[in-house]
Amino acid sequence: MRWMISFLAAALIAANAHALEVYQNLDEATERIERLKDKPHAKLIDKDGYYQSETLIFKDTQTGCEIWSLTMEECVEMANIERRMVFSSDGSVFSMKSSRTYKDPDGNLKPTRWTNHNYLMNADLTKRRKFWALIDGRLQQLTDKFDTWDTRQPRTLYYTTADRLYRVTVGKGLRDNTAEVLYTYPNANRKFLQTINDDRILCIQDNNGTQPTDQPLFYIIDLKKKPTDPDFCRYRSFNYGGMKGINGHNPNNEYRVHGIGVDRDSDRVSWGYGSMTSPGEPIGFSVPINNLNARPTVRRKETDKWEQYQSHSGLSLNGDRVYFSGPTKKTREANIPGGWGLWVRPKGKRPIFCGRKCGGGHCTWIGNDPDRWFAHVYVKKEGWMDPWVCDKIVAGDLKGEIIRLCTPYDRRRGGGRAGYDGIPRPNQSPDATKCWFHSSMLMPRDTCTGSFIVVFRRPHAPTALSKRGKRIVFKPHPVAQEVKSYLVYRRTGRTWEFVKEVPAATGGCELDQDGTFMVTALEWSGLESDVSSPTITLPSGRRGRPVKTWDKTAPAAPTGFSAQRDAPGQYRLKWTVPLDKDVRYYNLYFSKTGKPEAVQKRRFVSPPAGTSEYLDWTAPTTGAANYALTAVDRQGNESAPAHASAP
Repeated sequence: MRWMISFLAAALIAANAHALEVYQNLDEATERIERLKDKPHAKLIDKDGYYQSETLIFKDTQTGCEIWSLTMEECVEMANIERRMVFSSDGSVFSMKSSRTYKDPDGNLKPTRWTNHNYLMNADLTKRRKFWALIDGRLQQLTDKFDTWDTRQPRTLYYTTADRLYRVTVGKGLRDNTAEVLYTYPNANRKFLQTINDDRILCIQDNNGTQPTDQPLFYIIDLKKKPTDPDFCRYRSFNYGGMKGINGHNPNNEYRVHGIGVDRDSDRVSWGYGSMTSPGEPIGFSVPINNLNARPTVRRKETDKWEQYQSHSGLSLNGDRVYFSGPTKKTREANIPGGWGLWVRPKGKRPIFCGRKCGGGHCTWIGNDPDRWFAHVYVKKEGWMDPWVCDKIVAGDLKGEIIRLCTPYDRRRGGGRAGYDGIPRPNQSPDATKCWFHSSMLMPRDTCTGSFIVVFRRPHAPTALSKRGKRIVFKPHPVAQEVKSYLVYRRTGRTWEFVKEVPAATGGCELDQDGTFMVTALEWSGLESDVSSPTITLPSGRRGRPVKTWDKTAPAAPTGFSAQRDAPGQYRLKWTVPLDKDVRYYNLYFSKTGKPEAVQKRRFVSPPAGTSEYLDWTAPTTGAANYALTAVDRQGNESAPAHASAP
């Protein structure tokens, strides 16, 4: 008997040794991680090159913030780092790089382990697709570490090869992207797109050299000019004559650069010297954008007014800065309190400590909200760090006040370490409504990385409505670049009824009835305002306060829900699209035993609105399959579940 108990105990320990820790109460999604290796790609990429939408939407268990998991495949998938916008300038399209399997234009499957394949995805979480473009009359794939969106033209991004810079106009489908050559470089070294500022100045660099005699170049391109203009592209080498006598600088380093870019509000290009795989030199250099041959200005913490080293900083539209740093002699002399952690520097004002001691991380302030920045704070390693903020994605403001958004749960799986770009590396959407980050939390090991988005807030509704006859005119909020359209509602008794959707560019609409109206903003992502515009009553023109929580009614439960076994561990799920026009997405739940509860623990995917079919390919390969399906509207109301089962 004793040996039997020992045997059973050993078996239990062995079984649990392979179990993955569950994060965010996503038990069902975690159980399915082992099935990711069995992905039937041929069934999931359609003839037009679109992938099945496999986003999982859930809530952070500590903060309640909404999170979108975008990656359901054993791969390394990442976005641009915090200084390069993931989103197009109007927030309608995402750009990412990945090692996921794809189909070529002839329909052939192409498995790959190379992470520098580029992909696009609509902001409403539909139509993920490989990034192809017509180049020289031939459909070619765009593969490199980074592409860069234009800061003013929503469907335009830039892509570089070793010898050419391309401007790509993004269409709706796989074959609809067109590319034109903007510039041919003077050499064939590998190129890296770096930053683009709000004035549409693009910075590009050659790959670092391997010895001091090498002469890699950097390029400053003014996208406001025509490619035929002689000042469209200006360039020079990083070698400024072997600058000597500068404390912290090795003259022999001038064949390699550790980060280069143009700041949003600056007329200078800045860089540091050193290897890209090490911290680099402790000082930086800059020259005017219009005079690359000028003697570089040395930038070091001692030349800063407050002598603070500004680590992994983010710069706002107005020139305010957020960064990791610590107190200095100058801050103490000025009685500025604070320790090592996040600091905010309003332009021309004293630095502000954000009140929580912590180690380093990455900051981003590339959106258009002048008051909101995001950061990821590294995991707590020392006793002096504040656990409230460590290992969190946070949002902050100009006053230094911090809001926690979520825990990324990155690098918790073991079995290898993700690359440097795979750490959370937050990225801000144009209106700062969302933060993109990376994590291995729904992967089998740390060497796989998925893309995630956490929602910080809903889009701002118009700030005022005015009357012009039977027409109402909307005054957009100053931060409304991601707004696709406006939704008009009319009060009927105690409820608000939807009237019409108006494209954002029209700025108003005609109304054929009197009454009290309000307007909300709808992002390309599908997020709708949770606070309306001020109301207006016609025909009097009387105005009232904004409206909150006007919709507490859940949509009707989906109908026609069915499940049919397609193969072992694969089930074809179908349903009828509901009549409710405000459905934003669906939630699918699973259980091996009986009807699943419609709770986060049992959720495994969230198909987008308009979907009526989903191939569940990560289900258990044995036993019964029991499903629940709900609909979720734009205000977060979730319907009662519909159920379906298959043997």
